[in-house]
Amino acid sequence: MMQFSPSDAPILLVFGQSNAHGHHLPMAPEDRIRTPLANVWGLRQPENQSYRLADAVWSPYTSDGTNLGEIQDHTYCMPNFFAKKWQERCAAAHLPDLSIIRISIGAQGVTKPYMWNPEYPQILTPGALGTVRIALFPMACQILRCAVSGFRRAGKVPRILALHWIGGEEETGAPPEELLGLEALYRRIFTGFFEAAETQFPIRFYKILSRRRSLAMGEPPENIDGINRVFHHLAGSLPGSGMISAEDFPGWDPQDPQCGIFQPDGVHYTRAVQEWFAQEAFRQITDTYQPVQR
Repeated sequence: MMQFSPSDAPILLVFGQSNAHGHHLPMAPEDRIRTPLANVWGLRQPENQSYRLADAVWSPYTSDGTNLGEIQDHTYCMPNFFAKKWQERCAAAHLPDLSIIRISIGAQGVTKPYMWNPEYPQILTPGALGTVRIALFPMACQILRCAVSGFRRAGKVPRILALHWIGGEEETGAPPEELLGLEALYRRIFTGFFEAAETQFPIRFYKILSRRRSLAMGEPPENIDGINRVFHHLAGSLPGSGMISAEDFPGWDPQDPQCGIFQPDGVHYTRAVQEWFAQEAFRQITDTYQPVQR
């Protein structure tokens, strides 16, 4: 059973590419988190975008400026929905303060020449999609290092709830031979994260379902199956990890042109699916949660 003590500092990680930050899903003005949340914290640009960060600089969470990848603010995305849900339930469920680390850039996979690749040059050009250039792997490792050590110095026990890896779509167009080393590459990346945090934590892999779009673009049809096999194998071999699939979303409809889950582009999830992702992530935590008596 999951338990939190008063000294615990739960951390949620959301890394990946465009679906991790709700590409082309602008929030209505009334839904934007403009008033900073009292019990949820985030890392803002530009204080934390650094390969040599000394200390993580936490700020009360808002839906703008809290993605350390590209700038695309106030969007309907899993981390923004999760932040709201945590804040709403915090007092009633006796939850401790939550810290969220978000790092995503659209169209960036893990193979060469993408920005999650460990060999990507350490450029640091903040900005929107098309301008932003960041070596995401070393920056993420440094941020994890600083976040965990900072909590420990403050007398807290950092507890990474999970890393939600919402990415992988960019590899659907890779030459099939390049995917032969995909599992080893992912293991290298996740091992780097575990070492930086000095602990192993669960990974939530999001199944890639954009098959129709991939076929329409002339990509090798076996690539999506290959990527999902890698995710499935990793999920089964990393303790506590698992797969999340929008096939389980109540609106999933394989007869619909967008399967009931995608925007018209056939690859980016709808607002309803992003909210469902957050609900599922929250349920996975709170279904097994019992507060420690204070």
